[in-house]
Amino acid sequence: MNTNIFQIDYDYNDYTETQITSITKDLATIPSNIVRWVDIRGDATVENMDDLCTHFDFHPLIKNDILKIQSRPKIDDYDFYIFMTINVHEYNSSRGTFDAKKICIILGENYVITYSKDSDKIFETVKTRMEKYITHIQRHGADYLFYFILDTIMDSYFAVLEQLSASVDEFEDATIANPTKESLHALQHLRRQTLYLNKSFWPLREILGYLERGDATLISAPIKTYMRGLYEHIIQVIDTTEAQRELLSGVMDIYLSSVSNRMNEIMKVLTIISTVFMPLSFIASFYGMNFVHMPELYYTYSYPIVIGIMLVVFVGMIRFFRRKNWW
Repeated sequence: MNTNIFQIDYDYNDYTETQITSITKDLATIPSNIVRWVDIRGDATVENMDDLCTHFDFHPLIKNDILKIQSRPKIDDYDFYIFMTINVHEYNSSRGTFDAKKICIILGENYVITYSKDSDKIFETVKTRMEKYITHIQRHGADYLFYFILDTIMDSYFAVLEQLSASVDEFEDATIANPTKESLHALQHLRRQTLYLNKSFWPLREILGYLERGDATLISAPIKTYMRGLYEHIIQVIDTTEAQRELLSGVMDIYLSSVSNRMNEIMKVLTIISTVFMPLSFIASFYGMNFVHMPELYYTYSYPIVIGIMLVVFVGMIRFFRRKNWW
C-alpha cells in the first residue's frame, strides 16, 4: 500500500486542498494566519515518520507510537503539541466482529496531523462534513479542527452501537425461539465482542476528561465546552455497551432456562411413560410366572380380561395425571 499525503490549508477566507508526495520537499512552512491539516494515509514507513518528526521537531517516541500496528488509546501532552491515538471500529459482517483501525492525531498551535493505515472512510466523512460546515470551521483555530475530527469519530461509535444492539436483539429472539448449541456459541462470541468494545471505549473517558478539564494548554476556552460534549458522548457510549453486556447476560440466563425447561419437559414425559407402564409391567410379569397351579391360565377369557384390566389401569392413570395438571 502506498502512502498518500493530503495538505489542507484554510483561513477565514480561503480553503485549499492539495496532494503532496514528500513531507520534506512539498510540505511548506505554515504561515501564522492559516490552519493546516496534514492527512497521511497508507503505510507508515520509517523514512516518512523520520521526515515527519524532523520537519515538525517531534519527539522520537511519536514515531514509535505511529509505527505500532495496534495500541491502546492514549494522549501525550508535549506542551507545544498533543499526540493522541484512538481506534475507529467497523463491523465485519462476514466474521461478525468489530474490527479496530488505529488513528493517530497530532495537534499543534496552528496545525493538525492525522495518520491512518486503512481508515479512508472516516476521513472522507470528515472532509464531507468540513465542506458543509466550512464557514464555521474557518472562524476557529486548529483546536476546533481537532475537536471536529474527534466528533466525527465519536459519531461513528454510535453507528457501531446500533449494529451491536441490532445483533443482540436478533440473537435474543432466536435464543428464545430455538435455543441450540449454535446459539450458545454465537452468544459467547457476541459477549466477547461487546467486552472488546467496552475495553476500547473506556480509555477515551480519561482522554476526553483530560481535554475538557482544561489541562491541555493548546485547547482554548471556547473549545473546552465542545470537548465537554464529547466527554458526555463517550459516557453515553460506555453506558450503552455496558447495558448491552447486561442484556447479553440476561440472554444467557434465558438460554440456560430454556434448555433446562426443555430438559424438564423431556424428563417429565419419560417419567409419566415409565409410571404408566409400571403397573402394566407388574401385571405382565405376575402372569408370566411359570407356576403350575394358576387357575387363571386355564380360564377361556383370561387373556382379554387381563388386557382389559391393563387398559383400565392405563386410562385411569392418564386421567389422574391430567387432573393433577402433571401432563
